[in-house]
Amino acid sequence: IVYVGSSDHRLYAVNAASGRGVWEFVSGGEIAGSPTYANERVYFGSTDRRVYCLDAQTGQKLWEHQTEAEIHSSPAVWGECLYVGSRDHFLYALDSRTGELRWRFATGDWVHCSPVISGNIVYCGSHDKKLYAIEAESGVLVWEYQTAGEVQASPAVSAGAVYAASNDGNVYCFTAR
Repeated sequence: IVYVGSSDHRLYAVNAASGRGVWEFVSGGEIAGSPTYANERVYFGSTDRRVYCLDAQTGQKLWEHQTEAEIHSSPAVWGECLYVGSRDHFLYALDSRTGELRWRFATGDWVHCSPVISGNIVYCGSHDKKLYAIEAESGVLVWEYQTAGEVQASPAVSAGAVYAASNDGNVYCFTAR
């Protein structure tokens, strides 16, 4: 099954072989980010300010968590935790089984990029022109780096390095911890 969000407020589950719809779920807003599949569940954010968790086979809503602004970020799941950014300037860590808030980390502006986890560190950029490294379990800041432009694109981790692009025209490389 392939999962696709749309500006028509729907998340579609489509049979990859036949192209036929399996189920669809209607949220209260556009689905701007990509849905994430993990542990027989599908997670996604919506411009209705909510993060949703659905049963991957049936499309039944298992839980939702409301933030204070639109969500354009794609969720990342690591262990039993889901990480997602919001336009309310926060990066959220939610229990992936229940949707309960574990912690939230305040940035200085929108968080549109999708977080990336490597080791025990969550990497995430913000429109405040910073890249953040945050402890995955606690939400404590490990380090931050100020660029000259918004960090909208999702960071990438490869071969022990973290790469982040900024709207200042540069790609930055850091040693992953």
